[in-house]
Amino acid sequence: MDSLTYTRRGLSVRNIQWPFMIGLAIAFSCGEIEDGMDAKDGATDRGRDTARKPIEDSAPPSDDSGDKPANDTSGSGDSGPGPDTAVETDGDGDGYTVSMGDCDDTDYRIHPDGREICNLQDDDCDGEIDEDAWDAGTYHLDADGDGFGDWTEVVRACVLPEGHVLDSTDCNDADPASFPGAEETCDEEDNDCDGEIDEDAI
Repeated sequence: MDSLTYTRRGLSVRNIQWPFMIGLAIAFSCGEIEDGMDAKDGATDRGRDTARKPIEDSAPPSDDSGDKPANDTSGSGDSGPGPDTAVETDGDGDGYTVSMGDCDDTDYRIHPDGREICNLQDDDCDGEIDEDAWDAGTYHLDADGDGFGDWTEVVRACVLPEGHVLDSTDCNDADPASFPGAEETCDEEDNDCDGEIDEDAI
């Protein structure tokens, strides 16, 4: 009876021991799994925190503009003239500036395409004064000094050139005795420049 009981108890002990051991093993395993899951969850949370941290701690993009207005064009990208850049102007409104060749930017009549007139000024800015002036006078050479000029010798000038006259009716500018109104003499010349020779000669 005792032996059977023992045996039964032994069997009973063994029968109880194995399930108990298995259950204990499962309990330990679950604990390790839970710990592992907690550890994994902690690592995951830390990883999430680490992943979020650069975003949360990252500073916004640097803005060097400060309080500069949106329409401020004083920066280095401004292509307009700076405060020290002189803007050339057309002082007389003739369409030409000094850099374009205007030699007098205070007189609208004077510029590279100006019309030269007799005014003792360089109206067309070519470095010459009163040359080829449109209002210049026409003068004729008076080679013999009789006050009458040769119509074939013409000069245009603003001022009467020396040795020239306005008249152009001398028919022989090499003979001071021949000119319009002179006395006709018997010399086979047209002394009075009337187209006839020795007529009514003295």
